[in-house]
Amino acid sequence: MRKLVALLLLLSSGALAQPGRMHPKLTGVLSNDLFAYKPQPTHQDTLSMMETTSALKAGVFSLLIPGSGQIYNGGTANYIKGAGFLALEAAAIAVDIIWTNKGNNQTTSFQNYADANYSPLRYAQWVKLNINTWDPNAATDGALNLVGKMFVNGGQQVDIATLNQVESILGQTSAGQFFSHQLAARGTQQYYEVIGKYPQFREGWNPNAETDNVNVTEEQLATNVPAMQEKDYSYMSQRHLANDYFAVSTTALGVVIANHFVSALEAAIWAHGNEKKVETNVGLSSLPNGLGYQTQVQVSVHF
Repeated sequence: MRKLVALLLLLSSGALAQPGRMHPKLTGVLSNDLFAYKPQPTHQDTLSMMETTSALKAGVFSLLIPGSGQIYNGGTANYIKGAGFLALEAAAIAVDIIWTNKGNNQTTSFQNYADANYSPLRYAQWVKLNINTWDPNAATDGALNLVGKMFVNGGQQVDIATLNQVESILGQTSAGQFFSHQLAARGTQQYYEVIGKYPQFREGWNPNAETDNVNVTEEQLATNVPAMQEKDYSYMSQRHLANDYFAVSTTALGVVIANHFVSALEAAIWAHGNEKKVETNVGLSSLPNGLGYQTQVQVSVHF
């Protein structure tokens, strides 16, 4: 009889009807069996917060790929802005590549022209021929001795280091204003610059070459008053054209870099001002008949 009463009490509490619960073992003692089952909580809430936009994420995305942060932020206006940043990026990169190639091709062109028409040997021979005119003390200041050592390989090549020593000595004479620079090693960027820029290197050019450098006579050298002749189609003009190409490519590269930062800043500011969070509440409660649980979900958006 006592066991029957305990069983009826357990059935009325729902312990045996709810799946997944452990059935208590009946002892036959009413005072024990009445408290063999302890009711479990019938309601449990969980809370979750999820950010749907993040200023940090938006900024990083656009810093890596301009426009991607705007796309991440979403919305028609942001999509349009994102497309604009992407288009500017593509255009700037294209300009940088195209004009860099133009600059490289133009550089190759004027360097090939210089290699074909300029001779350091011709320039050194001209220096040797006229050194006594520019430096009456060439025999005593060491210049004359160095001149004899400028030529190597049977006189077919020039030792640039020795030539530079002679140029340095001449720079301290009455012709010093004219000999203001030294010839750099062939093939270097400075070499291609000085041979077309400074009058002292004019005589190294092929007489038929087109340059805008100075056509110097011995009389002008004696008075240090060189005359300038400019030709738009000259070697130096070709060098300037190459520099112009590189200037365009450098500007385009600057636009690329600026586009990354502007896009990142705009995306981060917009996301920060429009940040929203989704709050989710999930509840579990037992069914009225005690045969299971029902789930309740509540979602709210906070701006």
